[in-house]
Amino acid sequence: ILPKYLVGDFDTAKESLVARYEKQCITLRHKPEKDATDTELAVDDALAGGMDRIVLLGATGSRMDHTLANFHMLYRVLQQGKKAWIVNENNRISLYDGPFFLKKEELFGNYLSFLPFYGDVKGLVLSGVKYPLSGKNMTAGNSLGVSNEAKDDIIGVSFDAGYLLNSKNPIQLPTVLAQKITIGIFCCFNATNVKKVIIIATTPVARPSKPSV
Repeated sequence: ILPKYLVGDFDTAKESLVARYEKQCITLRHKPEKDATDTELAVDDALAGGMDRIVLLGATGSRMDHTLANFHMLYRVLQQGKKAWIVNENNRISLYDGPFFLKKEELFGNYLSFLPFYGDVKGLVLSGVKYPLSGKNMTAGNSLGVSNEAKDDIIGVSFDAGYLLNSKNPIQLPTVLAQKITIGIFCCFNATNVKKVIIIATTPVARPSKPSV
Protein backbone atom coordinates (compact mmCIF):
# COMPACT_ATOMS: atom_id res chain seq x y z
CA ILE A 1 0.00 0.00 0.00
CA LEU A 2 1.39 3.38 -0.98
CA PRO A 3 0.26 5.92 1.62
CA LYS A 4 -0.95 9.36 0.67
CA TYR A 5 0.38 10.87 3.90
CA LEU A 6 3.33 10.07 6.16
CA VAL A 7 2.66 11.09 9.77
CA GLY A 8 4.98 11.02 12.76
CA ASP A 9 8.40 11.94 14.12
CA PHE A 10 10.24 9.09 12.31
CA ASP A 11 12.82 9.06 15.11
CA THR A 12 13.30 5.28 14.91
CA ALA A 13 12.87 4.90 11.16
CA LYS A 14 15.76 4.65 8.73
CA GLU A 15 16.10 8.05 7.03
CA SER A 16 16.69 6.45 3.63
CA LEU A 17 13.36 4.63 3.91
CA VAL A 18 11.50 7.78 4.95
CA ALA A 19 13.19 9.75 2.16
CA ARG A 20 12.02 7.21 -0.40
CA TYR A 21 8.41 7.54 0.72
CA GLU A 22 8.63 11.32 1.02
CA LYS A 23 9.16 11.52 -2.73
CA GLN A 24 5.72 10.00 -3.29
CA CYS A 25 3.74 11.13 -0.23
CA ILE A 26 2.71 14.22 1.68
CA THR A 27 4.83 14.25 4.85
CA LEU A 28 3.48 15.58 8.15
CA ARG A 29 6.61 15.48 10.33
CA HIS A 30 6.44 16.10 14.08
CA LYS A 31 9.08 16.57 16.78
CA PRO A 32 9.92 13.42 18.82
CA GLU A 33 9.14 15.29 22.05
CA LYS A 34 5.35 15.54 21.87
CA ASP A 35 2.22 14.86 23.89
CA ALA A 36 0.56 12.39 21.50
CA THR A 37 1.49 9.17 19.73
CA ASP A 38 2.04 9.15 15.99
CA THR A 39 -1.18 7.17 15.65
CA GLU A 40 -3.19 9.79 17.51
CA LEU A 41 -1.74 12.51 15.29
CA ALA A 42 -2.63 10.52 12.18
CA VAL A 43 -6.15 9.89 13.45
CA ASP A 44 -6.61 13.62 14.12
CA ASP A 45 -5.32 14.43 10.63
CA ALA A 46 -7.82 11.98 9.15
CA LEU A 47 -10.68 13.51 11.13
CA ALA A 48 -9.58 17.02 10.20
CA GLY A 49 -9.64 15.92 6.57
CA GLY A 50 -13.33 15.05 6.86
CA MET A 51 -12.93 11.29 7.00
CA ASP A 52 -15.81 9.50 8.76
CA ARG A 53 -14.68 5.84 8.63
CA ILE A 54 -11.23 4.95 9.96
CA VAL A 55 -9.59 1.51 9.93
CA LEU A 56 -6.43 1.00 11.98
CA LEU A 57 -4.15 -1.72 10.60
CA GLY A 58 -1.04 -2.77 12.50
CA ALA A 59 -2.38 -1.15 15.67
CA THR A 60 -1.71 -4.23 17.84
CA GLY A 61 1.69 -5.71 18.55
CA SER A 62 4.42 -6.23 21.13
CA ARG A 63 4.18 -2.72 22.62
CA MET A 64 1.14 -3.13 24.85
CA ASP A 65 1.24 0.52 25.90
CA HIS A 66 0.76 1.56 22.29
CA THR A 67 -1.87 -1.14 21.75
CA LEU A 68 -3.89 0.12 24.72
CA ALA A 69 -3.48 3.71 23.52
CA ASN A 70 -4.80 2.65 20.12
CA PHE A 71 -7.93 1.22 21.75
CA HIS A 72 -8.51 4.72 23.10
CA MET A 73 -8.41 6.00 19.52
CA LEU A 74 -11.72 4.18 18.99
CA TYR A 75 -13.17 6.34 21.74
CA ARG A 76 -11.54 9.47 20.34
CA VAL A 77 -13.10 8.90 16.93
CA LEU A 78 -16.50 8.00 18.39
CA GLN A 79 -16.55 11.26 20.35
CA GLN A 80 -16.36 13.05 17.00
CA GLY A 81 -19.43 11.18 15.75
CA LYS A 82 -17.33 9.01 13.41
CA LYS A 83 -16.61 5.28 13.25
CA ALA A 84 -13.33 3.39 13.67
CA TRP A 85 -12.13 -0.20 13.68
CA ILE A 86 -8.93 -1.91 14.79
CA VAL A 87 -8.30 -4.81 12.42
CA ASN A 88 -5.64 -7.52 12.41
CA GLU A 89 -5.49 -11.04 11.02
CA ASN A 90 -7.61 -12.42 13.85
CA ASN A 91 -9.80 -9.59 15.12
CA ARG A 92 -12.04 -6.70 14.18
CA ILE A 93 -12.70 -4.43 17.14
CA SER A 94 -15.02 -1.45 17.36
CA LEU A 95 -16.63 0.75 20.00
CA TYR A 96 -20.29 1.70 20.24
CA ASP A 97 -22.30 4.19 22.28
CA GLY A 98 -25.73 3.02 21.13
CA PRO A 99 -27.70 0.14 19.55
CA PHE A 100 -26.29 -1.81 16.59
CA PHE A 101 -26.64 -5.15 14.85
CA LEU A 102 -24.23 -7.64 13.33
CA LYS A 103 -24.66 -10.08 10.48
CA LYS A 104 -23.62 -13.69 11.04
CA GLU A 105 -22.50 -13.98 7.42
CA GLU A 106 -19.86 -11.29 8.03
CA LEU A 107 -18.24 -13.25 10.86
CA PHE A 108 -15.38 -15.68 10.31
CA GLY A 109 -16.49 -18.33 12.79
CA ASN A 110 -19.18 -17.81 15.38
CA TYR A 111 -17.29 -16.19 18.27
CA LEU A 112 -17.80 -12.59 19.30
CA SER A 113 -17.27 -10.69 22.54
CA PHE A 114 -18.78 -7.65 24.23
CA LEU A 115 -16.97 -5.73 26.97
CA PRO A 116 -17.60 -2.42 28.76
CA PHE A 117 -15.17 0.35 27.98
CA TYR A 118 -14.63 3.61 29.83
CA GLY A 119 -17.01 2.62 32.64
CA ASP A 120 -20.07 0.40 33.00
CA VAL A 121 -22.68 -0.52 30.40
CA LYS A 122 -26.27 -0.26 31.60
CA GLY A 123 -29.24 -2.34 30.45
CA LEU A 124 -27.42 -4.51 27.89
CA VAL A 125 -29.66 -6.60 25.64
CA LEU A 126 -28.16 -9.27 23.35
CA SER A 127 -30.30 -11.25 20.93
CA GLY A 128 -29.48 -13.78 18.23
CA VAL A 129 -26.60 -15.24 20.27
CA LYS A 130 -26.06 -18.46 22.21
CA TYR A 131 -25.96 -16.58 25.50
CA PRO A 132 -28.56 -13.79 25.30
CA LEU A 133 -28.87 -11.02 27.84
CA SER A 134 -31.86 -8.90 28.82
CA GLY A 135 -31.30 -5.63 30.64
CA LYS A 136 -27.94 -6.71 32.08
CA ASN A 137 -25.69 -4.16 33.75
CA MET A 138 -22.16 -5.05 32.66
CA THR A 139 -19.56 -3.64 35.02
CA ALA A 140 -15.87 -3.05 34.41
CA GLY A 141 -13.58 -5.67 35.92
CA ASN A 142 -15.26 -8.88 34.75
CA SER A 143 -15.15 -11.06 31.64
CA LEU A 144 -18.84 -11.88 31.31
CA GLY A 145 -19.10 -10.83 27.66
CA VAL A 146 -16.17 -12.85 26.31
CA SER A 147 -16.68 -15.68 23.77
CA ASN A 148 -20.37 -15.50 23.00
CA GLU A 149 -21.51 -17.23 19.82
CA ALA A 150 -23.66 -16.15 16.88
CA LYS A 151 -26.86 -18.16 16.66
CA ASP A 152 -29.20 -16.27 14.32
CA ASP A 153 -28.47 -14.50 11.04
CA ILE A 154 -28.85 -11.12 12.75
CA ILE A 155 -27.35 -10.34 16.16
CA GLY A 156 -29.03 -7.43 17.92
CA VAL A 157 -27.27 -5.30 20.55
CA SER A 158 -28.75 -2.45 22.57
CA PHE A 159 -28.01 -0.74 25.88
CA ASP A 160 -29.19 2.26 27.84
CA ALA A 161 -25.87 3.89 28.74
CA GLY A 162 -22.13 3.41 28.43
CA TYR A 163 -19.59 2.39 25.81
CA LEU A 164 -19.48 -1.18 24.52
CA LEU A 165 -16.40 -2.72 22.94
CA ASN A 166 -17.17 -5.41 20.35
CA SER A 167 -14.57 -7.91 19.15
CA LYS A 168 -15.14 -10.47 16.42
CA ASN A 169 -13.19 -12.49 13.89
CA PRO A 170 -13.04 -10.60 10.57
CA ILE A 171 -13.93 -12.22 7.29
CA GLN A 172 -12.73 -9.10 5.48
CA LEU A 173 -12.13 -5.42 6.07
CA PRO A 174 -15.30 -3.54 6.97
CA THR A 175 -17.56 -3.46 3.96
CA VAL A 176 -17.76 0.33 4.16
CA LEU A 177 -14.41 0.44 2.36
CA ALA A 178 -16.07 -0.90 -0.75
CA GLN A 179 -18.70 1.82 -0.59
CA LYS A 180 -16.38 4.82 -0.46
CA ILE A 181 -14.55 6.83 -3.07
CA THR A 182 -12.35 9.28 -1.16
CA ILE A 183 -9.57 7.44 0.66
CA GLY A 184 -6.71 8.90 2.67
CA ILE A 185 -4.00 6.50 3.76
CA PHE A 186 -1.89 7.70 6.69
CA CYS A 187 1.27 5.74 7.50
CA CYS A 188 3.58 5.70 10.55
CA PHE A 189 6.85 3.82 11.13
CA ASN A 190 8.42 1.90 13.99
CA ALA A 191 11.90 0.84 15.02
CA THR A 192 11.98 -2.12 12.64
CA ASN A 193 11.71 0.31 9.73
CA VAL A 194 8.41 -1.08 8.52
CA LYS A 195 4.97 0.43 8.46
CA LYS A 196 3.71 0.60 12.02
CA VAL A 197 0.14 1.76 11.64
CA ILE A 198 -1.71 2.18 8.39
CA ILE A 199 -4.88 4.19 8.72
CA ILE A 200 -7.33 3.79 5.89
CA ALA A 201 -9.75 6.67 6.27
CA THR A 202 -12.71 7.17 3.99
CA THR A 203 -15.51 9.61 3.31
CA PRO A 204 -18.91 8.54 2.01
CA VAL A 205 -19.85 8.42 -1.62
CA ALA A 206 -21.95 11.43 -2.62
CA ARG A 207 -25.29 10.07 -3.78
CA PRO A 208 -26.98 11.90 -6.68
CA SER A 209 -30.08 13.75 -5.69
CA LYS A 210 -33.41 12.39 -6.85
CA PRO A 211 -34.68 14.35 -9.87
CA SER A 212 -37.75 16.40 -9.26
CA VAL A 213 -40.90 15.40 -11.08
